Amino acid sequence: METHTIGPMEAFTHADDIPAIAAERRRILWLLLVVIVLGATLRLYGLAAHSLWYDECASLYRARFVDSRGSLFVAENSDEPPMMAVLARTWNGLVRTVNHGPVTDECNDFLIRLLPCLLGIATIPILFALARWVLEDDVGALVAAFLYALSPFHILYAQEFRIYAFYVPLGLVAVWCMVRALDGGALRHWAGMVACLAVLMYSHFIACFLIFAMNVYFVVTLWPHRRRLVPWFFANLLLMVLIAPALFLMFRMQHEVSGIEYPWYPNPTWKTPLITFKTFFAGYGPTTWAYRPLFLLAAGFMVVGLLSLRRWITTALLMVLPFVPMAFLAAWWGRSHFSFYEHRIFILSGALCLIAVGQGVAVLPGRKARAAALGLFVLFTAPLLRDHYTQRFHPLVTHRLGVWEKVDFRSAAAYLQEEIRSGDLVGETSHFTVYPLHHYLDAPQVRLGATRDDAVEFLKGFGHEGLLRNHGLMPVPMREATDGYHRVWLIRSEGLTFEDREKTRPIRAWFDTEWRRVKEKRFDGLVITLYARRATDSRIALRDGIFTPGTAMTSPDPAHRPRGERGR
Repeated sequence: METHTIGPMEAFTHADDIPAIAAERRRILWLLLVVIVLGATLRLYGLAAHSLWYDECASLYRARFVDSRGSLFVAENSDEPPMMAVLARTWNGLVRTVNHGPVTDECNDFLIRLLPCLLGIATIPILFALARWVLEDDVGALVAAFLYALSPFHILYAQEFRIYAFYVPLGLVAVWCMVRALDGGALRHWAGMVACLAVLMYSHFIACFLIFAMNVYFVVTLWPHRRRLVPWFFANLLLMVLIAPALFLMFRMQHEVSGIEYPWYPNPTWKTPLITFKTFFAGYGPTTWAYRPLFLLAAGFMVVGLLSLRRWITTALLMVLPFVPMAFLAAWWGRSHFSFYEHRIFILSGALCLIAVGQGVAVLPGRKARAAALGLFVLFTAPLLRDHYTQRFHPLVTHRLGVWEKVDFRSAAAYLQEEIRSGDLVGETSHFTVYPLHHYLDAPQVRLGATRDDAVEFLKGFGHEGLLRNHGLMPVPMREATDGYHRVWLIRSEGLTFEDREKTRPIRAWFDTEWRRVKEKRFDGLVITLYARRATDSRIALRDGIFTPGTAMTSPDPAHRPRGERGR
């Protein structure tokens, strides 16, 4: 039997009120449609303006290990949950079926990113439905959906071919199923909760903390939900059985990263969750005059919304599920040597926070007051949307935590594809360029290092030696890597990227000393320099900066090629 309290729109029972109720519902649905169109426009705009970047191309690279032999679960092939690789294999296969143009075509990138974009758009009505059920109010739900449609943070991950756009709607459905299961106890809702959480765990390991937060919420609200104790126990038991392989993968990854000697990010402090909350509404832009008042506006309305809720269990829901994972992981990684705290891993928390903020706006007296509040959100969000579309990121790493520029790999690869000749090698000075160039460029490639010590240092910062070697990310000493090649296209990254300038400076100096610089071309975030061997080999003659082999050119020894290029 359903025990959920009906919302205010359903509270009218007099026959004379039925037309008014129907008219109000139609108005809400039309406004929701407008919000969906707004969200779709903001997510489709500039969808392929920038190349696929490191993480996106890593997803496409891992897709090659999706097979019936379980290669994806081998540590040397992947260190991530399998769902993203499966989605990448399926979706990219569909894209290449309908689009036969080159991968360096902007249309191809648009189609690849269309999947997260569509998922981001679909999240808007899903969030509205969850907020409507939790708040028992259409206006608060509509405001939450509007803020989600407008958020630069959520727009960014709807325009990135990673798991986050898939994780959010599925997470919202899991929360909806949990609330319905605890309210009414229907078997379909218990099954939906378990199924969604299981899929989430195979999508991102952070799902284990959502499961933890849900159990904290159940304990906090145990008395009103005491009749659901037995089904809750068996639902969790079934869930643990289903996600056991994912937990094994998670602990294996944790073992790998525990040996990393060089932390990726600063350890979290009490400020870090506050910056995360700001990011939910403002994204990663540097415009302080906009994101500071936006933070205060969102925080204020969230407090008002939580205090105004009719049922304390709803207040507990909107406090525990978003903030328990953030607080727990900030405390955990704040004390550990290696911190993996990133704002994006709490993207579901960001969507849930919007529900409480929507409630805060909804309780304002009168439509004019609510419109004024939403106007302030739009006013302070507009410059942050500009930051998003123009790739203006905050200069402090604590405000980005794993977010980098999307450099112009697409144009660079198209240029190389036209210019490269048989016997040429593409040498990369940073692992940041490896996955994108494997995706965009069909040519012999290698990650270069100055000496063998570079590989040792790289392992200290990333671990996973078997995977790094298998994926071609390990630096190979430059003398060894270039042996047998007549020309090398050296690629350096610029701007906000992973390249360690101190370690790549000796590589550039060696090429400038031992080789001859032929030409150089710059792209957004990349510099491509063509080097040719000096004419010390009697078999090679240099003329006008271009080598003309004196004898027939033979293919280089395959042993010197990167792993991904052998056998071609």
